[in-house]
Parts: sequence; C-alpha cells; structure tokens
Amino acid sequence: MKNAFLERIWRVREKLAARFDYDLHKMVVHLQKEQTQHGGRLIPAPKQPPGRPAKPSHTMQHEILEEVWRVRDQLYAECGHDPKKLAAMLARAEAKYADRLVRLPIRRKPALKRHTPPA
Repeated sequence: MKNAFLERIWRVREKLAARFDYDLHKMVVHLQKEQTQHGGRLIPAPKQPPGRPAKPSHTMQHEILEEVWRVRDQLYAECGHDPKKLAAMLARAEAKYADRLVRLPIRRKPALKRHTPPA
C-alpha cells in the first residue's frame, strides 16, 4: 500500500540530500538559515511548549509541514515536553511497528585519503 504523504516527504528529503552531497551538517545549516529567513522554527527542538507565530510565513502554510508540526506538538505534549520521555516513547513505537519500518542503507562518501608531505 502506497502512502502519498510519506512518498512526498521521501522525495523532498532525497532531493535535499543530493543537493548537499548527503552531508548532514550542510543540510542542517541550510535548513536553519531557511527557517530563520522565513520566520519558521529553528531545527533544535524548543525546551518550552511549542507555539505558532501570529502570522505564519508562506513556508509555514505548507500543509505537509503543518501536519508534521501538529503531530510533533501533540506527541511532545503527551510526554510533558520532556525530550527523554519523547525519545523513549518513539523507541517503543519503533519496536512495536518494526515490521513496517524501512531501513535504508547508509550512504557514505569514500573517506578522504590523508596527504603525507614528502620528507
């Protein structure tokens, strides 16, 4: 059974990863800049209960992001806004539905060879 919502997220994620040569640090820096410029949230999760700005920017109006944020806020509230409780809850859910999860291979770039200068 295909899930159009997840497939769309995966396509966007793959496109973004390829754009930054699968370098997670570059992707995070880029996303943080984008969210800051458009008035969205920064990538690190807030310690306070999350809230929405009074006037959402055009990027926050995107229906997929709004749905993901709504579910994230709901799960975070269920855990009392405690990141450790959230991680434990997600680990339990992952174990419960392990047969439904997709494990993608890790894409690693070849290690750079160190250049040793001639003596």
